Amino acid sequence: MAKAVTNVPALAPFCLTPLLLAMWAPDGDRPLRASRVVGLGFVASLTFGVHAWGIQQYGWPIYGASAMYLAATGALFAGLSLPFLRARSRWVRAGGVTAAWVLAEFTRTLGAYSYPVLLGPCLADYPVLAQLGAVGGPWTLEALVALSAVLCADAIETIWLRKHPWLPPIPSHRPLIALLILANVVVLGGAARLISAPDLTAPPAPGERTITVTIAQGGVPTWLYRRADVLLRLHEVVRHNYLSLVDEALRGHPDWIVLPESAFGKPISNGTRGLSEVQGLADRNLGGATLLLGTIHRLEELDPAFPLANLENAVVAVSSGPDGMGQTGRVTKRRLVPIAEARFKPAASWKPLTTAQGVAGAQVCFESMYPDVSRELAHGGAEALVVVLNDAGLRWSPNPSVHARLGVLRAIETGLPLVHSGQAGVTFMTDAYGRKTRELGLFERGLLTARIRPGRVPTLYAAVGDWSVMAFAGLWLVCVLARRRAT
Repeated sequence: MAKAVTNVPALAPFCLTPLLLAMWAPDGDRPLRASRVVGLGFVASLTFGVHAWGIQQYGWPIYGASAMYLAATGALFAGLSLPFLRARSRWVRAGGVTAAWVLAEFTRTLGAYSYPVLLGPCLADYPVLAQLGAVGGPWTLEALVALSAVLCADAIETIWLRKHPWLPPIPSHRPLIALLILANVVVLGGAARLISAPDLTAPPAPGERTITVTIAQGGVPTWLYRRADVLLRLHEVVRHNYLSLVDEALRGHPDWIVLPESAFGKPISNGTRGLSEVQGLADRNLGGATLLLGTIHRLEELDPAFPLANLENAVVAVSSGPDGMGQTGRVTKRRLVPIAEARFKPAASWKPLTTAQGVAGAQVCFESMYPDVSRELAHGGAEALVVVLNDAGLRWSPNPSVHARLGVLRAIETGLPLVHSGQAGVTFMTDAYGRKTRELGLFERGLLTARIRPGRVPTLYAAVGDWSVMAFAGLWLVCVLARRRAT
């Protein structure tokens, strides 16, 4: 089911339906057992987690930990849903289970060891549905998924199973009508927002400010990157690959040239000295362009607060001046991958990267999976989100697509255009409404050039934040009180 949802995201609103039917199925004449319900939630999420573990890095221990994290949140969802499984009111049950799912999914973004593989962002492939993200972030999409699954399960139970004697009989068509109304409201609302958006392919109006962006995707496989650290000849292959792409990009005279996370492989020193360590890079004349380069920096001195950290994962802005090529700005990754980046020092805060052409909300890989990072960069004055990443290690699994969908949702939530630069894919750009340009697929080498319109489109989520989580927490409490009162 996990692979089906990530490959066919239209299934996302219904993938919870089998679990819900299993959870609220009667257990003979015996009372409902909490251990059985929580166990079902644990096992269902563990199945998804083990599937993800098997296809990411061929079972690295870090992803085994993420599998258990997902299983724990599945158990939490089942536990929060428990009060409503035998509620006499189907609408109390629908509201309570939907709120329980949103709250359980929200916990996947909390803490240093969280792993936010969320279900709702699968709908980012459908711009009409994804516009819900501008209202309540990923949590409104999670609510849409959960409520659709509840109504679908209710319809199946009412029409075919009829195994809930504690529920009053109702006409079987009501859950289906409610599901149809919900779909129409969401689609019409999203369509209205997209109709008001500017044409993605239209040329800029006279005097309108745009930024021409070229993304270079090297498509270097993971095995080559890892061996390039120790074999000089392979490192030369990686270096020449990206330098040739930079040369090709300069012929189009873009404003930004974006290279992905750790594009040249080996760690370098900070500042202009580090640029000279990449043989041939400092010889390029960028003209009026700015190079946004994902790189690993060696720390000259260790910070006592992070005694094991001797590296930083950063995005630097590079431009050419009278004295040659130099570093004009730099931001460092703050939200690190647990365990895998133990040797990296995190930044103290998130801040945009200012260039001559505009202000970039630069993020490195894992950070784009968290909505609060993009929101903070938007509040800091970013005019476009720039995500540099290296998902080559995830190979041909569905996970690079999941990562890309989360990036699209970040653009919709903040109302900012997005530049998504992958070392081996997926590389693309979107406008502030999540509409994509042409993309480069996994392990495809090439350049992608498009114009973006810098600046923010106001959204409720960017202004207020996670208000919808508090609203669903309140809904859960109201449903609990309604259930107790009915009992």
